[in-house]
Amino acid sequence: MDTRIKIDLDKEIYESGSEIKGAIDIKMRCPLCITKINLILSKAMKMKIQEIDRKEGSGEKFEKIYDGYRYEFEVYSNDDPLGEISSGHHKFPFRFLLRKEDEGSSEIKGVYFDVLCHIKSIYDLYAEIYVLGIHNPVYTVRKEIQVVDSITEPRDFHTTIDVISPICLLRKRYNIHFEVNKQFYYSGDYLTIEATIPSKNPKIKSMECFAYEILNVSVEGREILRTKYIGGGQAEHHAGGRVLRATLKIPSTTPSTVTGSEFSIRVVLFVNLELYRGTPVRVKKYIPVIKKNIVYPEIDCMDVLEGEVYPERILALP
Repeated sequence: MDTRIKIDLDKEIYESGSEIKGAIDIKMRCPLCITKINLILSKAMKMKIQEIDRKEGSGEKFEKIYDGYRYEFEVYSNDDPLGEISSGHHKFPFRFLLRKEDEGSSEIKGVYFDVLCHIKSIYDLYAEIYVLGIHNPVYTVRKEIQVVDSITEPRDFHTTIDVISPICLLRKRYNIHFEVNKQFYYSGDYLTIEATIPSKNPKIKSMECFAYEILNVSVEGREILRTKYIGGGQAEHHAGGRVLRATLKIPSTTPSTVTGSEFSIRVVLFVNLELYRGTPVRVKKYIPVIKKNIVYPEIDCMDVLEGEVYPERILALP
């Protein structure tokens, strides 16, 4: 192989609205008369939905492809027919900002009650290398970008509970503090939630936690809303009953949480709390989850001399 091309990025995961920095990396054993290098950013979403009829075995089926956008930028150009790029290792750096209104990328596969779905929202970068005398690109390389929704959910939250005294029938209000151990979770992580009541009395009697995936799809003028149970359990007492702590595992199959116009997938944690005296309370918290893309190691056995680092191109999305 005389030429090897790849796209390098400075991060594995990007939030919506954040800056992407990278470079088109080219290794060549022989000089090439490159006339143009284009960088293409594309966004697309594919959706396959089938409702499962429990009696007949199959139900209504929906399939749709949404072409989000495709932006093309020129990273390098050369109008001199004699202007070759020498052999060696060359880099063509670039940077641009993602749009804040764009939702994250995700892939959802599985059964949600009576709905079988496969939804994939993806962002791709393509580099196209044009050589003198050839109309179509001679080399093309693709790089998938993992984009996640902006993470704004706080780790801690509060609720209040009313307790009635059995002697004088007085009502007293107590604050209960909840906190999870992370601001966001990767698929396969352990989630720990802790409930604390600051006063010595009353004490927390019990706490149960249940986690669900909530899928919402808008297709063909219909709204499909389904849930899937993914975990739960009882909390353990600590600090003499003033603190309860529960731990559950987020399944490794849970997709990245996304809120978009065509579909959304969210993970919600329901907490049922009961004091020894007082009204039971149910609270909920949305849990941001990121399922990392599988990245296979690249074996680079091409040894060439170091070449040039070309001027960085700052690109702007329309």
